[in-house]
Amino acid sequence: MTAKATDKLPPTDTGRCGEYAGYRRHRHRGQHPCTPCAQAAADYDRARRAHTRKPRPPKPQPVEEDPKPTPDEIRATEIEFLLGCGEGEHAIAKALGVKPGSLRRQLHRDGRHDLNTRVFAYAAEHRQQGNR
Repeated sequence: MTAKATDKLPPTDTGRCGEYAGYRRHRHRGQHPCTPCAQAAADYDRARRAHTRKPRPPKPQPVEEDPKPTPDEIRATEIEFLLGCGEGEHAIAKALGVKPGSLRRQLHRDGRHDLNTRVFAYAAEHRQQGNR
């Protein structure tokens, strides 16, 4: 017949009270452990778990990839290239598949005023040279 937790005897002084061994003696005798023995057992178990616990592996860091260029950035790069090749506004617009007025609006909308000025200043400069 097994003893239930409610059938246990009250604790008695085992001579090792306040130690883990005292806690084990209380348990072996079928007694409730006294407060110092229960505290010693809790400290022992906590230290044992801390000693045997495997360290958690570090969380994998997300790999930072180079962001893909936006269509506006791609268009700006193409325009820069064509400007570097000496192309004018009509050739650039034709290469991009738009009309010159549409190119001007797109550059203005994208806030690329520097490119807008360079493309159309280049064209104005060539028009003036042709009129001379």
